[in-house]
Amino acid sequence: TAPEPRLQSKKPIQAADQTAPRPYVQGRSLVSRRKVLDATVKLLNEKGYSGTRLSDIIALSGVSSGSVYHQFGSKEGVVDQLLDDFLAQMRTAFDDLDVTGLPLETKLRKLIRLALAGFRGNPGLYRAVQELSTTDPEYWQRLRSLSRYAESRFIEILRPDFDAFGRTDPEDAVCEYLQYLVSIGLNMIFTDPGPIRLNQTGVSDHLIRIARGVFELTPAHPQSDT
Repeated sequence: TAPEPRLQSKKPIQAADQTAPRPYVQGRSLVSRRKVLDATVKLLNEKGYSGTRLSDIIALSGVSSGSVYHQFGSKEGVVDQLLDDFLAQMRTAFDDLDVTGLPLETKLRKLIRLALAGFRGNPGLYRAVQELSTTDPEYWQRLRSLSRYAESRFIEILRPDFDAFGRTDPEDAVCEYLQYLVSIGLNMIFTDPGPIRLNQTGVSDHLIRIARGVFELTPAHPQSDT
């Protein structure tokens, strides 16, 4: 979540700058924007996209209808912004992941934990994107772009450990593994409650075992995780 900007002292506005937004107005706009997005996440998780009306978002956020229409235009506009923010946050999280000097399995656990957090924290958004994709497939393509980005980061982070793989095609092995991980993540969202639930513990351990098999790694002593 972007930090709220500090209020700045008002200065006389020159004639040429009369159309420029004042800092305190910008600050209020950011706060109201965050309230709308947070309210939408809650409603999507509870009621789904079809069950959520723009009036529900306005009521829960406490932001005026005029401000919501001005900033987002429609319910779809709010979800569109949520998706943009989610994709940007996940890319930044993958970029900022520090695995310097860590052993292979610890790197894998950090990557897995990050990927699972993306699924677990946004089930309503994923379901909304699926619904919107029935009329506009571009929505799902935007989510697929995150999978491709994650794939490139997995390969980059694990490349120094490719010698430990029993596979002669380590990059292909990583791509194959990501298919398992994404399938499990989507299963948690779209079949909840299902065989693997959103709040289920031990999912990382299960994914580590899958990684050992796909990468043909020498079994290591398991560390319990969530």
